[in-house]
Amino acid sequence: MAGGFANTVAMRNRRNRNTQRKKAAAPVTKMGDSVNVPVHTPADSQSGAGLLRLRSYLWRWSANLTSAVNQLRAGLVWLHSYLWQWTAILLIATLVYGFGVSAMYGNQYVAACVLFFVAITVVTARAIAATKKQEQRAGVIVIVVVVAVVISALSLGWVLYTKFQVDNPTNQAIMEITNMDFSAETALPFQPSQPIFINLFFRNGGKMPAHNVIIHSRVTFVAVPNGLEEHEKEIDRLFKQLYKEFNDFLETGRKGFVLSQGERQFTTSFLESPSREDIEAFNERRAAVCVIARVEYDDIHWYERCAYFMIENLAQLKAEERMHWTFCSSHNDSGTHLKF
Repeated sequence: MAGGFANTVAMRNRRNRNTQRKKAAAPVTKMGDSVNVPVHTPADSQSGAGLLRLRSYLWRWSANLTSAVNQLRAGLVWLHSYLWQWTAILLIATLVYGFGVSAMYGNQYVAACVLFFVAITVVTARAIAATKKQEQRAGVIVIVVVVAVVISALSLGWVLYTKFQVDNPTNQAIMEITNMDFSAETALPFQPSQPIFINLFFRNGGKMPAHNVIIHSRVTFVAVPNGLEEHEKEIDRLFKQLYKEFNDFLETGRKGFVLSQGERQFTTSFLESPSREDIEAFNERRAAVCVIARVEYDDIHWYERCAYFMIENLAQLKAEERMHWTFCSSHNDSGTHLKF
């Protein structure tokens, strides 16, 4: 029992010595000494809160951006897988090739070649990709490439042939209207309710027969052109009606005729019953007789003519026995177009 009491006293003494040692090591602050104590001001609190909000905003913005990028990537992967199917590839290639044909007939030969190449390359690439599971893949690829090269060569030859035809018109049929004249049935000077007949003479001036020749024409009164813009608008309106006649004719499945090289024919266009107001306007030089015509042949070529006849031309006709026409400012041209 005495030993336990002695041990307790020894432990108490050791704790006292440790406490005294810590006090001796701690700095002693006397009254009047300055002590550096950190002070948090309201500005510091606001700055810290602002940094926390900024960090939170940047984190959310980064997360949203990452999500958007992942969704966009997934969409591109889906689009690629969908467009890479044969149905989509053939549809796209057909459209691109069709644009190339349109460019070719619009005399844009370089653009046509580029579009042809793109269409053929897309189909070739898809065909090569489809050979991954083929055992004799190398042989299949060779056949696909050979077919693509042949189609490319034929397309290029088509472009060159079309360009040659346009650059060398003497090697093809050339339709043109050579003369326009009043028929013997037309009363001169014009009379109300009396038809006005105009014969349009046309010929094939080329070295090849013209196939599927279709000609449509119309006679009407138009206001004497005082301004070029208004005059062109009225002529455009008349030709739109003529284009509708062409469409109606073609929709019935009818075909035109063949005109041999050097052959000359005529067609008659007429105004059945001119009104008294039109005749008075013509005699007062406020209106003119206008004839418009369009010829299509060989499925892709066209020729247009537009001219008008005024009261002073009637005096020249009586004096010289010759027709004098004034050509319109537009629709007196020829060219090629794409025929669907």
